[in-house]
Amino acid sequence: MTLFTKLKKSTFINSTLKLSSGLMSAQLLLILFSPVLTRLYTPIELGVYSSVLAIAAFATPVINGRFEFLIVSAKNDKQAKNFAFVSLLICTIITAVIILIFLFLSNSVLYEIKNIGGFVWFIIPVLYLNGLINIFNQFNIRLKQYGDLSKITFVRSIFQISSQTVFGLLHLGTLGLLLSILIGVGVGLRRQILISTGKLKNLISVEISEVKNIVRENIKQIYVSVPASLINSIANNLMVPIVLYLFGAVASGYYFLANRILAVPIQLLGSTISKVYYEKACRERDKEGSCKKTFNTTVLLSSTILLPVFIILYFYSEPIFKFIFGEEWIKSAIIVKMLIPFFFIRGVTLSIIMTPYVYKLQYWDLVNQIIIIFNLIISLAITILNNSNMMEFFKYYSYIGSFVYIIVLALCWKLSRNVKGIEGQEKGLS
Repeated sequence: MTLFTKLKKSTFINSTLKLSSGLMSAQLLLILFSPVLTRLYTPIELGVYSSVLAIAAFATPVINGRFEFLIVSAKNDKQAKNFAFVSLLICTIITAVIILIFLFLSNSVLYEIKNIGGFVWFIIPVLYLNGLINIFNQFNIRLKQYGDLSKITFVRSIFQISSQTVFGLLHLGTLGLLLSILIGVGVGLRRQILISTGKLKNLISVEISEVKNIVRENIKQIYVSVPASLINSIANNLMVPIVLYLFGAVASGYYFLANRILAVPIQLLGSTISKVYYEKACRERDKEGSCKKTFNTTVLLSSTILLPVFIILYFYSEPIFKFIFGEEWIKSAIIVKMLIPFFFIRGVTLSIIMTPYVYKLQYWDLVNQIIIIFNLIISLAITILNNSNMMEFFKYYSYIGSFVYIIVLALCWKLSRNVKGIEGQEKGLS
């Protein structure tokens, strides 16, 4: 049997391709739609939109208390249903608490957030729907409905883009952008529920005594997994609220477009090269005691992929943005130029970011996330102390962030060559 035949028959490879094809197609669709989006909506409208989504994204990974990840590994369907119920219950409680906080702040802090105003209330339905998606994504994976899940992801993007176009032509602005998210999510979620549990209310018919038992047995999901996930979420989503706080929604809109373009090659590395690296590095470590060869090869490969793309963007971003997105978005092109060093080093680092997991030193990943958060904190502090403008802030962020990711890259490089003491560190963690 040839290697190609083995790969073709591999259920893991086929499942991965099915699952990732919809996501990649959806991402490509959103990128291709960007020129239309920037002509239908202003920077301030996109800025408010991206800010609301970024704020909701803070809590999305922990809105279910991480219990949704237990659905896939459940011993039987009844246990999976119990995990889903707990996930739904936690999601409902957290959402209710946030509503109470919003009501308490409604006459003071809430409406003073720059340019957002009443749109901040969209965080509630977006967050709750994201919690439902978390649950049914895991249910669909448990049932091996990879093809269906891939199609749902793509269809969700179609409905989102279509509604954004219609609402843009109707000049609904930020309201139209946020409504399109709810429409896209609602369409996809309805299908996910139908092919998994049939009806949402079917999750509620559980035995309370069994639910209490599984909560007690898996309470570490809350006090161990939630903090780590929350720190990771903060590291990934804090930038937009900071830009909004410092410079308002217009600046947030400029950053939204710049980040969307720069993130494309980074997402490619994150979804493909890093996963291949992890598998190869684990094998090399088991055989050789370290993964330095795979590490070196991966760094060289990711650098080779990213360098020409970012060189072209650095020298031609302004004419490219002017032609594709319109003259109004030139500032996004300038932000792209400033952030290129940061995104290049970040992209290379993300390709080997799984190195701590190769050595079963997951706490290193938590340290990495904390180091990355310091970039934003230091950039924010320097900007406030110097009363710097928007472009100066992005310059600080790029330079400091590049330095921070070089540190993370160096730590992973050192770990990839580490043979001595690894076993001892693993025992110390167990």
